[in-house]
Amino acid sequence: MNRKSVIYKCIDPMTMLLPLSMTIVGTAAAAFRGEMELLLAIVMLVFGITAQLTMNFAKTATDLSHHRGLYLNQDVYDGKSDNEQVMSFAREGARGMVLLSLTIGVTIMGMVGTWVLIPAVAVLLVGWLYVSGPYPLNRTYFAPFACFVLYGVLCVGTTGFMEEQHDNPDFANRYFLLPIWVYSAATGLQVINAWLLKAFESQEEDKSEAVSSIPLLFGRRATVVLIVFNALASIACLAWFAFTHSESNLRWLLLLPPVASFLVGRYVTYRLTKRKPFGKYSFFEVGLLVVLGYSVLLLIVSLICGDSDRSELFIYNESQIMHSLRSIGKY
Repeated sequence: MNRKSVIYKCIDPMTMLLPLSMTIVGTAAAAFRGEMELLLAIVMLVFGITAQLTMNFAKTATDLSHHRGLYLNQDVYDGKSDNEQVMSFAREGARGMVLLSLTIGVTIMGMVGTWVLIPAVAVLLVGWLYVSGPYPLNRTYFAPFACFVLYGVLCVGTTGFMEEQHDNPDFANRYFLLPIWVYSAATGLQVINAWLLKAFESQEEDKSEAVSSIPLLFGRRATVVLIVFNALASIACLAWFAFTHSESNLRWLLLLPPVASFLVGRYVTYRLTKRKPFGKYSFFEVGLLVVLGYSVLLLIVSLICGDSDRSELFIYNESQIMHSLRSIGKY
């Protein structure tokens, strides 16, 4: 058994792009109203990574304990004793990551208030339901909805709300909350598309393991249509927000991230239907990279089109590059 391969598969490093992307989007929502707090964003990113590691370790342990999952088909698991060792390692890793996540949650609580423990526990709970137990959500038709709630609503929403409410007595009104909810919905749809790419790609494995997935239920063509619909709905969310709640002359730039994601996504979907892989990267991993690119673009255009910076924990506090982006947005 190759120990490095086992650790790599338990950690699944590419999935760390999800908490990174969601933290960036939450920060973008706060930046649109001039409340970006980089220090809080970094702490929230660390929490997101530990929570994602908890899910990954728990998934490995659950798959092995129930004799299912792609893990059993890998060469690194070449015997019963090896499987037991990996399962023990994954369980210990999951327990350790849960404790670390809660510790970070308490740290965040000291920075922004006790309320943050509620979404922190909710993230861990939804994550556990998604990957663990006898009937994990990632093996059912509810998987994309769980992804939407976990990453779009909880991760993006909590990050944006946490940054906006810091030293801001007026945060609990529609003006400050609307960017969070719009960005959460638009990004949640992007995450669903990444999950659909994964489900589309793994249909044969899912069918042999009795996994209930949307591609198996509705077929490949309907899945592609759903991916396109989600991408267009993401564009519609940000278009409505841009042209009704932004006063910047360059507010149309808010359409750039979802439109770019849509165009790249169409190319990825085309290659998926033609079975033309991207070298060593799976289509799910490419989908995660698309979500990351969308997140970075959204942060940049939010800095351009948003309000002037009023943050206090932003490490460079109105840095020259940020000032330049604001100037472009006011042009």
